[in-house]
Amino acid sequence: MEQKLVSVIIPVYNVQDYLKRCIESILMQSYTNLELILVDDGSSDESANICDFYEKKDSRVRTIHQENHGQAYARNRGLDIAKGEWISFVDSDDWIEPTMIETLFSIANAHNAGVISCAINEVYGTRIKRNEHLNNEVSIFSSDEAVFDLLRQKKIRFEVWNKLWHRNVIGESRFRNGLLCEEVAFDFDLFYKTNKIVHINKPLYNYVVQRPGNTISSFKKTKLYIFEEFKKMLKKYSSVNNIKLKKTMSCLGTKFAVNLYLSAVRFNEEKSTLIFLKKQFNYFFYKNLRCTYKTKKETIQSYLFFFSPSLYCFCFSIKNKKPLKVF
Repeated sequence: MEQKLVSVIIPVYNVQDYLKRCIESILMQSYTNLELILVDDGSSDESANICDFYEKKDSRVRTIHQENHGQAYARNRGLDIAKGEWISFVDSDDWIEPTMIETLFSIANAHNAGVISCAINEVYGTRIKRNEHLNNEVSIFSSDEAVFDLLRQKKIRFEVWNKLWHRNVIGESRFRNGLLCEEVAFDFDLFYKTNKIVHINKPLYNYVVQRPGNTISSFKKTKLYIFEEFKKMLKKYSSVNNIKLKKTMSCLGTKFAVNLYLSAVRFNEEKSTLIFLKKQFNYFFYKNLRCTYKTKKETIQSYLFFFSPSLYCFCFSIKNKKPLKVF
């Protein structure tokens, strides 16, 4: 099977303790026809020098240095110069399994798919939560089916980094600058541009969930934009009378509102942020009163949060042994 060129794009910002592991995992791939594009987004640590070192060491590596503009801008810079027929994104503190690109490329050829995704392992500090129970099953989705699964977060994830994308699917699409959850809009746009998305239930990507300095370590208000994106999608599904996706979208809106509310409480955000999140929850809650895609547990939890966010947080803290204090 002919190996088409795959462009791997990594935005880099102050990750000197993780970057070598990430780069090595790509250069050691069983699939060798790669170009690795490192976009140094104004790093102030040794990350820039590490990028330059690997550019000199391996002819497949290209490095871009720029002022700090954020992850979306960095990814777009990589897309603008990428030469590959296929595109992969990797976050600079994560790493991939040795056969990830070869496996996804083989599946793409076997099923003539434009987007291929895989399962992940989650990394918490030095502990790796491996999904070893997965059965390597390959699932094929149409655009609507993929969006439905994406909204339920069963197999397909919002993140772009556990996927292989055909260049024709991406086309002129780019990430929206200045937004923390820019991957959501990117996924929605591209899923509708391809008639087939394939997922393999095999963990090939190692996602660092917790480390000092990453986005999970603090509350980012730029995450709040996601509700406007959800409302746009809800309006779109309503306009085409797609009841299934409309209900699922509203369910996802309430889940995001609750999760961000918990995060805002944990990081002692001001009361105005909590009020905003409760307002967003109410908006989607009234849209999904008859949603048949929620479990009984999810339904009870959503009603509890609706009537009393403080009580919900208290119950959450008891269950998870993480005390939360609400205004």
